[in-house]
Amino acid sequence: MEGDALKKIYEVFSKNSVPIYLVGGSVRDMLMERESKDLDFATPLPPEEVRTLFKKENIRTYPVGIDFGTIGVILEGKEIHITTFRRKEKYSPKSRKPQVEFGGSIEEDLSRRDFTINAMALTPQGELIDPFNGRRDLRNKLLRTPVDPEISFSDDPLRMLRAFRFQSQLGFEIEKETLSSIKKNSFRILFLS
Repeated sequence: MEGDALKKIYEVFSKNSVPIYLVGGSVRDMLMERESKDLDFATPLPPEEVRTLFKKENIRTYPVGIDFGTIGVILEGKEIHITTFRRKEKYSPKSRKPQVEFGGSIEEDLSRRDFTINAMALTPQGELIDPFNGRRDLRNKLLRTPVDPEISFSDDPLRMLRAFRFQSQLGFEIEKETLSSIKKNSFRILFLS
């Protein structure tokens, strides 16, 4: 079922010669041979153009976070999110809602993700894009940020709590520099909603 939804998304985008990548936890779960609850994709197309592609295929979309570049579809019983590449996100110190700058490349998009194990992408041809050695960290059961953890946690403090969730759920160890940064920035969780 997951494979059918994946194929359909790849088909819709390749028909229109638009790049699309399976990203984040979906890739991590696939590499761990676990089923994902949902599928996450990244593309250079803005949300309105993504909606147009699906409209041509008579597939209904719904807004997930249009301001943040994300639309959703349900295919084969799977919830699917398609998000426009994000070059940068700028967070106010007291909010989790970022100002988003769209554009860039898949590598730039991956660099803004929480941990290396979620900073991988899969092309429709099955090629793994792994600029931050997420696969190695997955094998070593290590949680580490793709960029400086100080930047990562000040951008989104929720990532610190996610580190402990992954540590608990997956049995992973938090890398020393990452853990040190979590301790230093722990006060930031007060700004979470």
